[in-house]
Amino acid sequence: MKRPFRKLTLIRLVFTLAAVWLCLGCAARKPAGGSSAAPNGGAQKPLRVGVAETMPPIIFLQNDEPVGVEADMARRLAATLGREVRFVSMYLPNLIMELRSRRIDIIMSGLTVTPERGRYVSFCEPYLLIGQKAMIRREDRVELGTEAAIRSTDRPIGLEVGSTGLWYAHRNLTQARKLHFTTIAKATEALLDEGVDFVIHDSPSIDWLASNDERLLSVPGLLTRESLAWAVHKQDTDLLDSANAALRQWRSDGTLTAILERWTSH
Repeated sequence: MKRPFRKLTLIRLVFTLAAVWLCLGCAARKPAGGSSAAPNGGAQKPLRVGVAETMPPIIFLQNDEPVGVEADMARRLAATLGREVRFVSMYLPNLIMELRSRRIDIIMSGLTVTPERGRYVSFCEPYLLIGQKAMIRREDRVELGTEAAIRSTDRPIGLEVGSTGLWYAHRNLTQARKLHFTTIAKATEALLDEGVDFVIHDSPSIDWLASNDERLLSVPGLLTRESLAWAVHKQDTDLLDSANAALRQWRSDGTLTAILERWTSH
């Protein structure tokens, strides 16, 4: 008379264990479903901002902290999204590759909008119109301080690797000797040491550097007309829409103007 009871108990035990196993299996699979919530109660992951801190006043280091136009905007964007900002410092030419590999979420590093780059990333709406510009030693202003002198030069030019200035010089200044540097700061050192006679880079950086050293001169006039914008992964449409919405709000309420004037008005 006891055997049926034992069989029933055994069957119940088997079903109970199976149910527990299924529940644990479902719980273990949930994080792989793409949720951006952290395990501590729904907080979103940090906004990983790719930066190359070599381009004052757009993005550079001050007391080992990222500062400048893009640093201010990155902190504000992260706050708008309810996320912590995490700056990821890297070499300028690697930014797009790192974004495509999803090691960062967004590039906020003075990136010029070009059709070539647009094949690999989605650009947000531009936030600043700029152009390529030349810097010379002030003592050379009579001989070299004109746009015509730049366009026809056969002298050595300092260019930052990965910059739009490098791309411009190789396509347009065919007679010039191009010297490549890892940062615009090193190119500027070469200019002061007479290793090069020009440095070409984004106009905000050229104006900033020249205004902070009386030995240098920013040559009047722009060699190109370009836009700066943030970039996100091609598939990250949610972040693209959120970033553009933030930019539109900042244009409307004066935040964007205030940030730009803080860093670019000399």
